Amino acid sequence: PRALVYVLGDQPTFYEPTGGFAEAFTDGLRHEGIEVDVRTVPAEGRTAAGELDAQTAADIVIYFANCTFTSDSNISRITWSYPQAPEVPRAPTVPVVLISIANPFHLQDLPSADAAINAYCPSPQTVRAVLESITGRAPFRGTSPVDAFTGS
Repeated sequence: PRALVYVLGDQPTFYEPTGGFAEAFTDGLRHEGIEVDVRTVPAEGRTAAGELDAQTAADIVIYFANCTFTSDSNISRITWSYPQAPEVPRAPTVPVVLISIANPFHLQDLPSADAAINAYCPSPQTVRAVLESITGRAPFRGTSPVDAFTGS
């Protein structure tokens, strides 16, 4: 199996100085025998056609979001690449999954996702729990206590 993983955010912050968790997530996928192509968002020089080709070549597209509040911002929306957010799935032919480990409202930035996993807490334990669940070794539990679309 081949996975295209878009890493959204996942930078060290004042509140979480140890930083990103995407490497642990992608290493976990590789440990499961999955071929992983990793792309950081935002990035320069991408086109919608090029990203569609990359998405079509994969068996699954995963958006790994670790976008948290920072001291200079009161929002934690996904920041896409310029111009025209080429990484957004425009005509998905493979499953699209959003995994958000820091904020349960990112589904409003990627409403075309086939599935959304909200893990609520950027930590090594959360990444391990997500990997255990998506590989079928642990069940997904509960339902979202928030409206991911904020009433929209």
